[in-house]
Parts: sequence; structure tokens; C-alpha cells
Amino acid sequence: ALAGLGHGLLQQGRMEEALDCFRQLRTTAPLQGWSQLIHAREVPDDPAVLEQMETSARQPSLEGRVRSGLLFTLAAAWDRKKEYGRAFALAQEANEASKLHLHYCPPAHRESVEEVMAVFSESLLASRSDWGHPSRRPVFVLGMPRSGTTLVEQILGSHSQVHGAGELSQVGELIQRMIAWELHLGSGLSYPACVADLTATDLQRHGQHLLDGLSALAPGPERHVIDKLPHNFEHIGLIKLVFPNAAILHVRRDPRDIAISNYITDYAAKFGGMGFAYDLGWIGEQLVDHDRLMTHWHRLFPGQILEVPYEALVDDTEAWARRMLEHLDLPWDPAVLEFQSLERSVKTASVWQVRQPVYTSSKARWRRYAEHLNALDAVLAACPPADPDPLPPPELPPGQFAAGMEALQAGRADLARQQFARVLVANPRHAAAHHFLGAALAQLGNLPAAREAMQRSVQLHPRQPSWQANLAAIQAALDRAGLGNRQP
Repeated sequence: ALAGLGHGLLQQGRMEEALDCFRQLRTTAPLQGWSQLIHAREVPDDPAVLEQMETSARQPSLEGRVRSGLLFTLAAAWDRKKEYGRAFALAQEANEASKLHLHYCPPAHRESVEEVMAVFSESLLASRSDWGHPSRRPVFVLGMPRSGTTLVEQILGSHSQVHGAGELSQVGELIQRMIAWELHLGSGLSYPACVADLTATDLQRHGQHLLDGLSALAPGPERHVIDKLPHNFEHIGLIKLVFPNAAILHVRRDPRDIAISNYITDYAAKFGGMGFAYDLGWIGEQLVDHDRLMTHWHRLFPGQILEVPYEALVDDTEAWARRMLEHLDLPWDPAVLEFQSLERSVKTASVWQVRQPVYTSSKARWRRYAEHLNALDAVLAACPPADPDPLPPPELPPGQFAAGMEALQAGRADLARQQFARVLVANPRHAAAHHFLGAALAQLGNLPAAREAMQRSVQLHPRQPSWQANLAAIQAALDRAGLGNRQP
């Protein structure tokens, strides 16, 4: 209870009260109390305390031979004590132990990046330039994790017309809904390939759904609401399709500083996510993929993404605050320079930093660990792969399947048959197109062909009980007509 209360106070910016909770916790549970205090930047003066914590971290448990979370905590403590060699050794041990629980695959991530770059091509975006929801309320602050996105959000969120909503999952949830719909249809498509089938109506609907979610989070009169999920940099193409007028701010930082900050941060990735952060080589590959994606997005959306260099921001906060507000078309508000006093919950790994005035000690932090960065430097120095050739324009106009469904529901069976047939030329494994082609053929009186199409649909996608029932009804009709030669 003390730990939970302390965390809640820490997120609300009530730093001294949080520290009091952790100090009280230390008297009854020393290991847990000191762990919380170290995360809140209070390190024990007595090295014996850290030695005892290290002994505890090496006690085998259900987690494995070491307690990686506690090793990460100790790495942070020795970093604060400027014992950088010892800090790195502990972080390395913690990362290696954590990797035993991971399934992260850098080649698979690079393949997904290649596909995103190919699908979101100039031709696809040009054909949809006047689509999407016109709202300018959403603002997206993004970049590599530990690049300074929380600081940017905290500065902007201190403006009277801006609400900082933190790291939202809205874009990821939209992608999951799109994937679930394609699974339901049995189209065989996934994200990002399924983007090509989105219609103007679909994008308007998705945009309104996301805006409704923002209004629930920020019911006040603020003009803008910030989503600062860092990895949204992978989805800028989708964001601009749904909200073509949305402001996007991309935070850049020295890649070696990003790497060290991620490597010494415990993301508890054994529970999912952030798997790249547990290996310096993997971090390097993620940084390369990040740079390639951002080059791609800038080429597609010239002048629409504001680059915010972290080092310049901390050196001249007011100048960059003015530039960021100008990007949002907002007037100057001196409150943005008092961002550390903003009363809102912060739940990221940067919870402590954003409660402090701007400081420059995080600049060039990598130099303290330079002798350990060979693996990272090798990846960053390697020539990145060439940009993929863009995919050809979609063979079908967006919404072809939906058009077939509308024709079928309107009783225009022959038009529906033509629409579904076109879908199947482009995508022969589209189970739903097979099934409703069968429904159109049944309306046209061609029951044997309807049965064949429906049989194909249930072979491709057997977990649709209603499709099984429709096929049984067609078979029964054929039996009554004496045409019921059953096919396997």
C-alpha cells in the first residue's frame, strides 16, 4: 500500500510526499523501500546497502537465476554515483537475463518497416489526398523512446489550450480493429496491406471514433489534445490518412544517448513490448529503422512534421517552445516555461525528469559508457538497406467488397456478382467474397455455382457458423430440386 501510494503521488508530481512514503516503506521493507527511493533519485550513501541489494538480486527465484528488475535498479544507483563501469555491468547482466523471456526478432521488425514504407506510397496517398477527418484537435508527439517526448508534451501541455493526455493506445487499437475485421472477413489481409481497402467513409468514421475517445479523456475546452506515444512514428502514414490536418512533432536526440537510456531502463519486457531495448545491437537496428521511416514520412509529408532536436530544446527552451506553439498555431503562453509545475499524471519512465526544471546533464551521457558501445556503433555505421520499391497501385478501388455487399442488400444480385468476382481476381483467398458471391449466385438461381462458392468460403474460413448454415440451406434447396449431388 505504501509503495502504491508513493507511485501515485510520484505520478502526480507530489515528489516530497512520495519520498516520505518510500522512506516509511524502507523502515518495514528495506529492499523494497530502497528500490523505490533509487527510482525516485535518492541513492543510499552507505555502499553496504547496495551490496546487500545485489546479494538479494542474485538469489534464484521463480523469475530465474537473478532478479533482473533489481539489477536494473542497482545499475541506476551506481550511475547516479558515477560508477559507470559497475552500472553498465549490472545493466548488461539484467538485460541478458531479461532476454531469456523475449521473442523479439530484429529481422521481423525490419520486414514490417519495409512493408509500411511500401504500402504508404506517394500514389496511395495522392489518390486519397482529400480524405480523412478534418479535425486539428489531435496532436501527435513521437520519436524513439527516451528521446524527450515526455518533456515536449509537458511543455505544450502547460499551455491553456492544450491537454496532455499521455501515451494513448488509440492508433494501435485502430490497427487491431482493422486486423480483426480482415480476420472476420477471411480476406487474408493484415495491416498495413488492408489500408488500401479503406474508403473515405471508413476514414471519417475512424477519425470520429478517435475524436470521441479524446473528448472522453479531455472533456474541457482545450483546442488540442496530445497523444505522445513514442512508437507512433511507425504509423505516421495512417495518422495522416485519418487526420490529414493533425500536427505532428518528432523529437530527435543523439542516438547513442537514446541507446544508453533505453539499455539502463527496465521496461519489464518479459511481459510484452519494448523487446528491442534489451540489446545494444537491437537498439541500433531499431534506430536505423526509425531514421529510414522518418526520411520516408518527410518525403511524403514535406513541411508537415516539426523536427524538435532534444539538445537544442534543453539549451534554448523558450525559442523551441515558441516554434512548437507556432506549429500548433497557438499564441505564446509563458506558462509553458513552468512545465514542471503542471498538475497532471505522468506515467512514463520519465516521471521524475519532467518534474524538474530543464537540465542539460543528459546531453552526451553516452560518453560515460563509450568503451561499451562497440556493438551499437557497428550497427549505426552500417549502410542501411535501400528504400523498397513502392508497391503498384491497388488493382481495385477502395471498398470494392463493401460495394458488392451494398448491391447484394439492394437486391442487385448481378451487380453484386460482378463486384465480388473482381475482388476475387485481385485476392483469390478472400473468404467473405467467395461466400457472398455464392449468395449473389443463389439469388440469380444458380444453386450449384452458389454451393461451390460457399464451400470454398468455409474451407478458407471454417469458423463462421452462419456461413455453414447458409451452405446447408443451399444444399437442402438442391436436394429438394433433385440436384443434391453432394460434393466433399
